Amino acid sequence: MTRFARPIACWLFGKVRVQRRWWMKWTPAWGGALRRNLATWRDRARGRHLLRRMSDRQLEDIGLTRFDADREARKPFWRE
Repeated sequence: MTRFARPIACWLFGKVRVQRRWWMKWTPAWGGALRRNLATWRDRARGRHLLRRMSDRQLEDIGLTRFDADREARKPFWRE
């Protein structure tokens, strides 16, 4: 039976069977860590984008120079 015919045959003959793929078994173990990493990377990218858009006065208010902000903004999102 082909991979497309199997679900149809199960449906026709009343056999309900869930086949778990190998990646479904491992998803809970690393899924949470992946979501946390993606959220962290998104926050870093947003923060660095905001630093690029800040005026010199705003940067002075938070204690950064334009040089510091540009250096931070040039970092890739995966680097701290």
